Formats: sequence, structure tokens, C-alpha cells
Amino acid sequence: MAKPLGKVLTPEQKENQELRKRLDAMEKIVEKLGGAAPQAPAFSTGDAIPYNKNIKVMSLCNNKLNLSTQPRGLGHRYTFEKFGEVKKIQYGDLLLINDNQRNFKDAGYYYIMDDVVVEEEGLTDIYKKILSKDKIESILNNGEGALGFFQAANPKQQKIVLDMIITKLVHGEFIDGNLINEISRVAKFDINARIKDLQENVEIKKE
Repeated sequence: MAKPLGKVLTPEQKENQELRKRLDAMEKIVEKLGGAAPQAPAFSTGDAIPYNKNIKVMSLCNNKLNLSTQPRGLGHRYTFEKFGEVKKIQYGDLLLINDNQRNFKDAGYYYIMDDVVVEEEGLTDIYKKILSKDKIESILNNGEGALGFFQAANPKQQKIVLDMIITKLVHGEFIDGNLINEISRVAKFDINARIKDLQENVEIKKE
């Protein structure tokens, strides 16, 4: 008598099984290290976002950014080399990253380029104070509303913008002097004094 055929899985079910295996493996690693195992998200059904869906995520840091699904850089790591770089991250991994690196998420070090995911994750209000890549570039280029964009940003993202301004000025790139003065006033940080200090340090090293 022929044995009954096993249940045929759809491609999405197979992807979910693979993600489940990865989450189980991550939990075992964390437990061995004495940490709390992450809460694995329930696999999606119906109209929910599939956990194997690729979500575009952009780095808004002016240097290398590492996002990992587990503490201390464990699990699956996504590395962004520069400001504005975009990577596709599976939704299941993105949930773990959001939970593991909440400070990065809330500060706007990375930007989720999917309005549905932003709403699903309850980030709508947080994103009102996070500048997009276009707005950051508008500040650097003294575009319309540049100062207002800077004022609307959260403190950590303001620091990123300040670092970017300083980097551009150190490399001899032009930024409107009036804007520099206004941003210095808002941030309560003297950009011109910082540039002078950096230039003096360079001169000292040459001697």
C-alpha cells in the first residue's frame, strides 16, 4: 500500500520554516551566553506583512553602520558602508533589529523605506522627527527650509548633521556661512570654533 504523500509546502511556507530555524538557532546562542532569548514573531497569515518580504532600509549615518539581529553583533549582521546606502532586509530580521537596536531605530541611524512597515511598527510619530536623506542633503546644500529641517530633527540626528557639516568644511567644501551661524546657534555648538581647533591640530602634527 502506498504511503500517503506529505503536505506540500508553498514557497512562502518554506521561507517561514527557514526563518523559524534561524530564530531557533539565535535563541540557543543567546541562551548559552546567558542572555534573554528574543521573542520570535509569529509567522504572518492573511493580510499581515510576510516575514520573508524584503524591506528597503537606508543608512542615515555618515560612517559605517552595523545592524544585527542579536546583541553584541551576533546573529545576522547587515553592514552599511556609507550615508544613503540601501539594503534589503527580510521583515523578520528587521523586527529583531528594531527590538535589539532600539536606540539606533529611534535616533534615525537607519530609515525604513516602507510606510506600511513604519505604521505597523508604531513608528509614525517617531519618524516625524527623523530627517530623510533628501532633507539632510537640503541642509548641507542650504536648500529651502534648511534651518527648519535641522530644528525639527531629534538631538542625535542633529549631531550627525553637525558631523557631516564639519567633515565637508574640513575638506574645503562650501557651506553658506549664515547657515553655519544659525545652526551653531540652534545646536548651541560653535561649528567655526571646532573647525579652527581641527585645523590647528593638523598644523601641530605637521611641525
